[in-house]
Amino acid sequence: MNWPMIFTVIRIVMVPVYAWTFRVNVLYATLIVALAGLTDLLDGYLARRLKMTSSWGALLDPLADKLMLLAVLYNLMDSNLIPSIIFYLVLIKESAMVAGASLLLMKGQHIKAGWVGKATTGCFFAAILMIPIGYSTGIELLYTGGQYLLYLAMVLMVVALVTYGLIFTGLLKPARHIIS
Repeated sequence: MNWPMIFTVIRIVMVPVYAWTFRVNVLYATLIVALAGLTDLLDGYLARRLKMTSSWGALLDPLADKLMLLAVLYNLMDSNLIPSIIFYLVLIKESAMVAGASLLLMKGQHIKAGWVGKATTGCFFAAILMIPIGYSTGIELLYTGGQYLLYLAMVLMVVALVTYGLIFTGLLKPARHIIS
């Protein structure tokens, strides 16, 4: 049984569950996001540990992350908890990343996430947990800290996008472990 792929599919299914739950209870929805994050860590660990990595997994795993991130940012934007420009910039960036990854996959290649991409994901994940929890509980420090992390994630996102774009176009040679 391919557990990493099962966890990835579960994370994709969690996206509409999260979206519905956000309308009912923001804290429960945030718990779903945290659970999705844990299953992301677990499926990555299992894929490497059990040597069950695949091109499809390399494409679907980040797709699941992108779908959840966009769903959360959309709901935060729709609830006026973040500026709409953040959602739209992330949507454009993630669409470009999916298109680029798909083109590379057709050539039998993919770009693995580097440290900037991982730092970006970490900042986004912390921010999308802190903002709704801080808002729902009235803990201003948590809400404000989440906002600052969100802006840091946006800066890191631009750096990662430029780096991946330079690698994709061949203007920057990646370290051997970045492209395969």
